[in-house]
Amino acid sequence: MTVQLLGAERHHVDMTMPDDQPLGDAPFSIDFFDVVLVRPGSIDRDISGRGTVLGRARGDDSEEFYAVYLDDLGETLMIARSDLEPTGERHGREEFYDGLASV
Repeated sequence: MTVQLLGAERHHVDMTMPDDQPLGDAPFSIDFFDVVLVRPGSIDRDISGRGTVLGRARGDDSEEFYAVYLDDLGETLMIARSDLEPTGERHGREEFYDGLASV
């Protein structure tokens, strides 16, 4: 899986795994497997559309970033929170993982 950081300047990003609680930081505003819309024209590449959150991280300045699997591209990109709009929908974990790997 290729992950690219888009929609923000270069940041040091600390990855947070699904069951980890970030120390000293507020909770993330979007959860794993939530469906999001990428705002048109808001990131470096001309990308928009629906995707699913598969990972999340927080930069040194506490800005949130999300690893979003984009349905139309079949790629996962790291996108700033400010470039995403939650839909209120959520996919099941089993739609992305076969159950053989643990998180």
